[in-house]
Amino acid sequence: MSIKGKAKMLEPQGDLSVYEDSQGCEFFSIIGKRAAINAINENKALGLPWIYLKDSWVVREFPDGKVEKIVAVAPSSLREFEKGTVLHIDRENYNC
Repeated sequence: MSIKGKAKMLEPQGDLSVYEDSQGCEFFSIIGKRAAINAINENKALGLPWIYLKDSWVVREFPDGKVEKIVAVAPSSLREFEKGTVLHIDRENYNC
């Protein structure tokens, strides 16, 4: 389903904070994608460059198609835990 199709299903009815809490992570994922698409389209319309991550590089892409590499981003490493390590997750503040 497209983002537009999901956006219609997620129209708030009343208090937005209650709506956000009931949707979990999916709500923020859809809103974030829509915001990114809108920002890119606005920059294109205004003739401004947009910045994003591509192939472990932060790049700036110009409306004429020119791509400028700004800085390399080191890949993040996964933490390795020993068997029996106890992890604490605060359930009250962890929704995703």
